[in-house]
Amino acid sequence: MIRLQQRLLIVIAGLAVAWCGSASAEAPPSASAPADFKDTELIWCFQGKGSSLFYDAGVASTAGRHLAALREGRVIVTGNSSGSIWAAYFACRGFSDESIQHLRHTASRCDLSAIRQSEDVAVKVTRILTNQATEMSPDVLREAVAVALGVEDWRSCPDIQAIVKRSNWQPHHPFVIVAANHDVLGANPLTGANRSRIFDRDTYSVRWSDAAYMAYRKDPEKFAREHPDLELGDTPHIGKACTYFCDERTHALLALLPYDERLADLRLVRDAGDIAVAIQASLAEPTYFHPFVEPDPAKFTADDQGTTRAAGRRRSYCGGFIMPVVAQDLRRMLPATHVVGTGWIGVPFLARRYLDQRFGLDVQDLHHRGNWWLDVELRPSSETERQIIGRRMTPGEEFVVAEREASIQFGRDGTPPLFVREPLLSRPAREAILPRGVAPAKPVSIGDPVPLPTQRGFGPLLRRPEPEPS
Repeated sequence: MIRLQQRLLIVIAGLAVAWCGSASAEAPPSASAPADFKDTELIWCFQGKGSSLFYDAGVASTAGRHLAALREGRVIVTGNSSGSIWAAYFACRGFSDESIQHLRHTASRCDLSAIRQSEDVAVKVTRILTNQATEMSPDVLREAVAVALGVEDWRSCPDIQAIVKRSNWQPHHPFVIVAANHDVLGANPLTGANRSRIFDRDTYSVRWSDAAYMAYRKDPEKFAREHPDLELGDTPHIGKACTYFCDERTHALLALLPYDERLADLRLVRDAGDIAVAIQASLAEPTYFHPFVEPDPAKFTADDQGTTRAAGRRRSYCGGFIMPVVAQDLRRMLPATHVVGTGWIGVPFLARRYLDQRFGLDVQDLHHRGNWWLDVELRPSSETERQIIGRRMTPGEEFVVAEREASIQFGRDGTPPLFVREPLLSRPAREAILPRGVAPAKPVSIGDPVPLPTQRGFGPLLRRPEPEPS
């Protein structure tokens, strides 16, 4: 009975997780990152909200009428968890009247019942009591992936691979999608056993504890049995806790950051298949989907020394919850940009405990550190947040409510983020790229006493809104 109660507690705690999301490397992309990003003004962050993803689409609809940087392509779009769908969508289509109207139409007819049923606490508990798995098949994401890949006749596709085959889309605009590296983070036993891996919240690196590393060095056969997806290195370092899925331009940009400063591994995205991988990796939240296994490890980028330090025998992903604001490395490289987020709902206390016990990290602390980079957070009102948490609105209703609430935010020059905590790496990168016409500053180091300034509000991004679409 005690075991059953523990399992129920852990599953219920994990329900809110989705609120928050050695092969040789390919030749590096040929894009010239400095030339591509000198006009970039905005980093737009789609912060996942589980099955309430159309709220973020509605926010983007209003933002497109106010922010010229969105409409004119002077933006890098990022996403975590369900926000990965819109990051991929706008990377392929851009922010235009046509792309927004398509989302408005999609919201009016989208069916998210399968996912929302799985999010229901009673359903999760029933499945546990009847010894059924809580994780869904990734193919329930067919419609979401089809929207991102521009496939209208997705209903005749039996699985995601069939949708990918019907799409010829590829990213035309810079974007980054994040996913946690399940093989690097590992998963501690639910019984509260001692942790053998240590997560560094400042650098997003994971290493073996001294005791574990010494024991494995003495008994490599035991290590191979217990960790078949990893290789034991010459140091306790295991790897980065997450991966950035990037188009060629952002890949080239972030590759300029030294490995020890960059928060994530890099994975190149070039075609529809890569986009589908990125979405599934970022949506593979605990208790929702099983970890997603990387199908093409050759698309990882080597580190500074020309080796893939984080590569094990198999890479797998477990959702985008690990980085609620995907902006730190980008803004360190582009210090003159503004950062705007669609708002994070957060996770309840029990879910925080669950993630801490399984992966050794406090996702709320990571959220507060990410908030430091947000100049504006277009988060929903308290009443709307309650409706989102309770799944009381249809996708179409969420879209309309989000448009209305975002309009209010733009009238107030946005809302500054709450609970901000300055991260360790808050200085411009050595290879930082400045806008055209701005003289380069002298190189700075991590220990430089002057961090990047925060830029609360929209500042020069804001313009008079265009008329409402008819």
